[in-house]
Amino acid sequence: MSDVFALEWHPNMQYVATGSQDSTVKLFGVEDGECYRTMFTTDSPVRVLKFTRNGYHLIAGNDNG
Repeated sequence: MSDVFALEWHPNMQYVATGSQDSTVKLFGVEDGECYRTMFTTDSPVRVLKFTRNGYHLIAGNDNG
């Protein structure tokens, strides 16, 4: 596990996404704490996360823009 730099709640409040120094984005269930998805980005730490209003998409930003 790497340092978390970003956190974003899903609009339905049942999931939370984290962005880390190791360039991963993880999606966790709030009730059980289980990691449901791990997504890999470029070689730069994830600095910001944002779900779209409907929760269908998650946008990640890093030092590379």
